[in-house]
Amino acid sequence: MMQHLIAATNPLPMDKEQFLKLLQTLGGCTQKAKTFTKSLLEEYRSKTSTIDQCYQKFTDFLEESNKSAGEAEGFPEVGQVEMLVLFDEFGSDPEVKKLWEESGCGFPGGTGPMGGAGGGVAGALPGPAGAAAGGMGRGLPALGNGGMGATNSEEQKVVVSKNKKPLKAAEVVDMQEYLVDEMRRICEALAASAKPGKPMSGEVAMQMVQAFAIGAVEKKFNITPNDFVAASMTHAAAAQRSERLMRASERQHEAMMQLARACGEGGLDAE
Repeated sequence: MMQHLIAATNPLPMDKEQFLKLLQTLGGCTQKAKTFTKSLLEEYRSKTSTIDQCYQKFTDFLEESNKSAGEAEGFPEVGQVEMLVLFDEFGSDPEVKKLWEESGCGFPGGTGPMGGAGGGVAGALPGPAGAAAGGMGRGLPALGNGGMGATNSEEQKVVVSKNKKPLKAAEVVDMQEYLVDEMRRICEALAASAKPGKPMSGEVAMQMVQAFAIGAVEKKFNITPNDFVAASMTHAAAAQRSERLMRASERQHEAMMQLARACGEGGLDAE
């Protein structure tokens, strides 16, 4: 919040035309990441690829995406806070809103290759689900989204689909419980696949966990990440009161600790 206020007093890092071009570029990366993640998730569910094969493909995709992003020219370097300030300035434009949603930049950590495809979405949820997604347990590095889920609307700018039927609190809690259970299952599978002498990055592993889990929620409930986060924020109080969701989050925490132990044993790289 304070960083946002400080950044707002500085000159804008780019004008509206540059901002639109940047959002178009990021949107293309996000769409590519979503398509890739959806395909990889189907490979895993259909048992075409094992979890460790999926991890390797995910790693290769991230490396290629980061390389492509590094080769992009013509844009000044901006972080999440500067992006939020730019959206505050130009967000009233319908085209900016549309591209902002497509880029996934409204989520904490959303400017990375997987930000709008799950990496930043899960950690943006308030309450137990956000805590389960954002905190990785001891021995594993924290992702850019902070660790306990975002609850302040000033720290994220989520654009909700028009004419979307409002979700009931019970429906949202069911979605969050499903998300947390999916993360637990994937964490357990990754930990079980860890092999001594063949380290994996804990950060990459958790990005894959989050991306797979968000993809599973999208498919099962036919909901966009933006609408999922917005509905979760609306019904945050119900999620906080849900004993079922709390128990699911506790099980997910145990799975993260299992992943952390695999890290400590050399199967994963704690960095």
